[in-house]
Amino acid sequence: MPSSPFKKILQPKLVVGEGSEEVLFFESWLKHLEISDTQVVEYKGKSMLKPFLAALHRFPGFDRLETLAITRDADDDPVGAEQSVNAALADAGLPSHLRVEIYILPEKNKAGALENVCLETIREQPIETCIESYLRCAQQADLNYDWNIGDAAKSRIRAWLSVQAIPDLRLGEAACAGFLNWEAPCLDGLRVFLKSL
Repeated sequence: MPSSPFKKILQPKLVVGEGSEEVLFFESWLKHLEISDTQVVEYKGKSMLKPFLAALHRFPGFDRLETLAITRDADDDPVGAEQSVNAALADAGLPSHLRVEIYILPEKNKAGALENVCLETIREQPIETCIESYLRCAQQADLNYDWNIGDAAKSRIRAWLSVQAIPDLRLGEAACAGFLNWEAPCLDGLRVFLKSL
């Protein structure tokens, strides 16, 4: 279920994420939160944030935009990720009246990605032990990779997704299907962020 191409700003609030998984994730969560004045779009990867922001003012509806929320994975460098977003914003020269908020996933000053946020929702559930056992078994079979923290989280999420009622969904699709626990306490920080926009 790919996200639709971004052509027009339709709401007074805009959440932007790296890719289609973030679009589906945030759209599903905003629907759950009954927030209807916020549009979610992708900027198609970290390297594309700068040109995306530079072109944002050209999209129809920009003059009605009140709030821009930028999300980005921290990966292994949360400080560098935030600096990268701030540099892209500085180059974009957005109008001063536009409220801009930044959220580095999984949370401030913590390495990781969207997948780490989702993994927290299953912490201490029996499936977490199964996933860790599976990955230990894979290591013993010489499938031991030098993954960064984001890739390690992706492998765990895919193991979790593979045992859901519909086992071939991607993370964003699983969010749309209701497989994530939106009320998990670990999501409190991001929930407050979304509600505060």
